[in-house]
Amino acid sequence: MKTLKRKHDMIDDSNNDRIIKVDIPELDILYKIELGSDIDIERINHGRNDHLQLESVFSSFLTQKMYTLIREKNFNYETFEEAMKSHYTDSGKYMGTANKKFMLMEDRYQLNELGQITDKRNDYKLIVPPNQIYDLIMHCHFLNDHLGSTKIHHSLREKYSNISRALVRLSLQNCSHCNPKSTYKHIEYTRHFSCDKNFAFEKIHVEIFQPFEDVDTFANKFSHVIYIRDYFTRYVWLYPLEKISVKELANTLATHLLLSLRIPIYIESLTLDESNLLKILKRISKTTNLILGVGTTKLDEFQASGINHMKELFVQNREYCGNNWNKYVIRCQNHYNTTYNKWIYGIPLNLMAQETLADNKTYKKKRQRTILLTLSKNTILLKNGKSALYKESTENSIDLHIENRYEE
Repeated sequence: MKTLKRKHDMIDDSNNDRIIKVDIPELDILYKIELGSDIDIERINHGRNDHLQLESVFSSFLTQKMYTLIREKNFNYETFEEAMKSHYTDSGKYMGTANKKFMLMEDRYQLNELGQITDKRNDYKLIVPPNQIYDLIMHCHFLNDHLGSTKIHHSLREKYSNISRALVRLSLQNCSHCNPKSTYKHIEYTRHFSCDKNFAFEKIHVEIFQPFEDVDTFANKFSHVIYIRDYFTRYVWLYPLEKISVKELANTLATHLLLSLRIPIYIESLTLDESNLLKILKRISKTTNLILGVGTTKLDEFQASGINHMKELFVQNREYCGNNWNKYVIRCQNHYNTTYNKWIYGIPLNLMAQETLADNKTYKKKRQRTILLTLSKNTILLKNGKSALYKESTENSIDLHIENRYEE
């Protein structure tokens, strides 16, 4: 039983203010309850058929074929590839990332001692057989006096990993008691993370921080650490910094960029203010003739959590590493890059290794296209005529504070 809020019988109950107890049905007793006379069984059955056709839309969840393969301990690359080809009509679109998807799924889904599939990324919650998700949602709805979508989703997500809010809302539209006029609303589904549309190095954030608050220097001479993290793979690079200056930061970052597999599309920072970040990137662009982009998404919480995590690793390993910088790299950077990260369904080092084997032509085309589509007002052409800076075009983007797009 879960204690939740509720207002009244309706499909969407996100603004509820009363407390109720929610019964979560067991999968082996679905529909073993008496339904009211106002429930249209035909509509329920029709909704079930519609749900089964949505598997390809909710591609972040397991399909029934994948579920069966894992449950029967027959999940390998050959069976996975065969299931992919038979499931998607345009299999070529998905097979390009088949190896990456397979490795992520193999690491993410595991059988527990009872033979149930659990989701390692989501605190080892259970996975509902995909062909039972619809019935579980509808049974929970009927069992709890036509409970609304928000509360059903919250309660089921406490136990199961593959229950999405969009699926719950779509399912409840088939209840003739709550939706007597059969009015079906279009429900948007937002995929929060897709390994098909993002690339390693596409966006990085560059930060500087002092690992220890009680000393001005560590490892005998360094005052701060340059911390660079890739958004897609979460891979981290660390560099020591003797002093904070635009020249020192620009030289270190320039070396990193020139030795990287790809030039990032966007670079942003939480700890460097906008003017200093622009000065650093302008200096790098002039000396290397690189065209660099300034990111403007300002994901403060994401960036701050990464910095705090790395600071904790430095503190934890301080006694062991002492004044040896190489030990800090091994103990902190390598530990972070080889530890499972639930937000990417895997290990940063593994995902980065896969990207080094990927086709770089697609990434280069995306980067070139981004630069070409950037509005002229968001671009600075530098004096040398060979390099430029451009900023990410968003409604909340920063202002480059120039009256024209040419450097003075």
